[in-house]
Amino acid sequence: MSDVKKVYDQRRAFQTLILAIGAENKPYIMAMSQFMLKQISSEAALNDMVIALDDPEAEIRRVAIFLLGVVAKPETVKDLSVTLSREDDPENKELIVWALKEIKSEEAISCLVQLLKNREQLADNANVALLHTGGLITISQLINVLNDSDRSFRQKVIAILETLTKESHGQKIREWKSWWREYSKQMQ
Repeated sequence: MSDVKKVYDQRRAFQTLILAIGAENKPYIMAMSQFMLKQISSEAALNDMVIALDDPEAEIRRVAIFLLGVVAKPETVKDLSVTLSREDDPENKELIVWALKEIKSEEAISCLVQLLKNREQLADNANVALLHTGGLITISQLINVLNDSDRSFRQKVIAILETLTKESHGQKIREWKSWWREYSKQMQ
């Protein structure tokens, strides 16, 4: 099959899947489509989704991002991160934040933490994503960036930590780190 034909078929398949997922008036079609997408795990399927991240059409990239979020494979974090850095479509940027949240790997959470520095709406989306992700990996990643020189960034990190942990050490970085050492020992 020629590369042009393969790309064309891939676009049609992605468009069909996205239409099925968006069949709001037919919830059973949506549910079946989402179930089928979760079954995608082959290396070839992942490669096709990653290739589609470079498609010139924003809608095709959007579907690829969505699919990568559904399959939630940690090995796709770097590709999503690179795509985020060059993506010009705001909806796709927000969807990448969602996909990183769904992946929940240490690298994905690290990307979300770094997005808190973003001056766009993405910082708010990353904030929400980190609150939903929660867990020890998220807390660990947040504790690790408390020494950052950006005061605004630190304030966002502390606000998330306070919400996730129900602790209130404020701007006292040493207290946060001391609390984390003790807490993480208890969790082992």
